[in-house]
Amino acid sequence: MKIVEIYNLKMIHFRKNDLIERGKNCLVFNYCGNIVKLNDCEIWYNNKWEYVKPKNFVHKVKRSSSFLSFF
Repeated sequence: MKIVEIYNLKMIHFRKNDLIERGKNCLVFNYCGNIVKLNDCEIWYNNKWEYVKPKNFVHKVKRSSSFLSFF
């Protein structure tokens, strides 16, 4: 078995674990910076052929700091 094939199998294994842990519908940023479901995201890897988890998309809600907003 070639080394590249071994690394590909490892990446696929870690990708499957990521899908199980976060769920296939988890919103993440893809390589281009677009927000997609984890299931639809490309597989990322570093220069050592190790799987890189895409960053989660977190929707931030701005709070109003005005005192009048309480009324």
